[in-house]
Amino acid sequence: MTPFDKKLVDSTKYKDVITEYVRPLLNVKFFWYDHPKGNPEASGHYFVIEVPALPVADRWAMVTRGITDNGQFIKNSWTVPIRNGDTTAFLPQDDVYRLLNDGLRARRETDAAVPKPAADPVRAREALRADLGIEETPVLFFQSIPDHPRGLVPGMYADGDLRDVLSNQDTLRDTHAFNWASAYKRPEPREGGLLLADVPLAGC
Repeated sequence: MTPFDKKLVDSTKYKDVITEYVRPLLNVKFFWYDHPKGNPEASGHYFVIEVPALPVADRWAMVTRGITDNGQFIKNSWTVPIRNGDTTAFLPQDDVYRLLNDGLRARRETDAAVPKPAADPVRAREALRADLGIEETPVLFFQSIPDHPRGLVPGMYADGDLRDVLSNQDTLRDTHAFNWASAYKRPEPREGGLLLADVPLAGC
């Protein structure tokens, strides 16, 4: 490391280059450090540019201009530099292609999920009673139907998850007593949630 005079550095130029060519915009910080006065062999200062780590969701940064080994800009080019120890590597083309396709696929899936209008709780319960064939049977609803079903929560009704918790409770009463367990019916997915119906209520 060689110290130098502060007038040799125009920090504004560094900021301008980063602002123009790096995406997303990085809030870099600049620091000056004085060379130790006890060292008579050299004098001056050290200039440090601190680049904060990007959030995982925003990785990686993209530089919108390539550069040759001779320091010349390459027009209409871009790179994704990745720090590798004290060197810089670049994201391989195959990985760039895969990431682009993953992003397009995720966008298509999001666009396909058109939000449904808010449900009328009364009509939703009437429809549920009709589907179950219990229109004239008094029913106690422990939880309402979701107003905006967006699909099942991943893993919610898989083996070992919420469905099994409801079916295999740690309870002192048997399955014929009043609890969430049922010896006759498994929780089933419905309207973005789980439905446990026809539970025997003996002992209630």
